[in-house]
Amino acid sequence: RLSNEERERVRCEFKVSPLVTVDDLKTTHSPVYISNFLCGEQTTEEIRNVGFPWSEQGVNRALSSVGGTVAAACSICDELRIQQCRDGNDSPIWAAHVAGGTHHAFYDRGEGFCVFSDIAVAANVILGRYPDIIKRVLIIDLDVHQGNGNARLFR
Repeated sequence: RLSNEERERVRCEFKVSPLVTVDDLKTTHSPVYISNFLCGEQTTEEIRNVGFPWSEQGVNRALSSVGGTVAAACSICDELRIQQCRDGNDSPIWAAHVAGGTHHAFYDRGEGFCVFSDIAVAANVILGRYPDIIKRVLIIDLDVHQGNGNARLFR
């Protein structure tokens, strides 16, 4: 259990993941693919490739998964901007999103239980939204198998 002093130093708080916007998804994924998924107009083969049936709950889960990763990445960038204005004594900053890691989604299709690539969307969003502080993004994928979608998206 963290003491109050440790908790303040770590500055940890849990938030509900927001739903990603369609505009943010379009930084990485095909508008046609996004629309087909949101409206449940996928082919049987597309549904099979993702690995689970389409449902409204599945749509909300996919949007929340990406939205949480985007929010975590943006919170880091916002804090970096604040720290740039301060003089010294900056605390380490961090953010995490436990529902992310969807690295098998491609530009125009999902695969391997990944509808959208939350990591790629977050990277593209912060590259576009914070060009003054974010020049490059490094993605380290420690999964036992390659994140083929992310590898293709950033080729």
